[in-house]
Amino acid sequence: MSACTPLTKYLLTALLAWSLSSCAAYGASYREVEISGYSGAEIWRQILEFAKTRGFRADPEVTDIGRKIYQSRWVGQSVSFRRGDRKRFWARILRDDDEVADWLVQFYVEVEWVDDSAKNMQPEEDDWGFSHQDGVKESEFRRVLTLAFPRKRRDADKSGGVEAPTGR
Repeated sequence: MSACTPLTKYLLTALLAWSLSSCAAYGASYREVEISGYSGAEIWRQILEFAKTRGFRADPEVTDIGRKIYQSRWVGQSVSFRRGDRKRFWARILRDDDEVADWLVQFYVEVEWVDDSAKNMQPEEDDWGFSHQDGVKESEFRRVLTLAFPRKRRDADKSGGVEAPTGR
């Protein structure tokens, strides 16, 4: 029976950590924004405008205005001698059951990569795998929605919610 050396313990720990982290990076997670006081059509137009100005073209096989789902085609490239990557934008508008908001917008920007450099020049669809989410683009989209759809005050009259004096 042999004892584990510190190096062996370190390598086993590193291997365990790597295997657990690779399981965690399986696919994209939704980000969410609640929007009140605006129509679903206004939100849909903003999704289309964001996608268009960022170079994301709609994938007609998935995008469905009736179900309020937008998915772009993959945007990216394969590069020799280093890992190629591609990304796509996905968003969905749902009716929110919460009394605070009328709509819930779920979205993400996922990034895939080819980890086998031998396949980088002409990868097949199966060669691509989830890498990470583009947090910068997701934050940008959240900011666009926040600016385009500022929160409206509910049940407030034109005077800003302060009762006008009656003169009595």
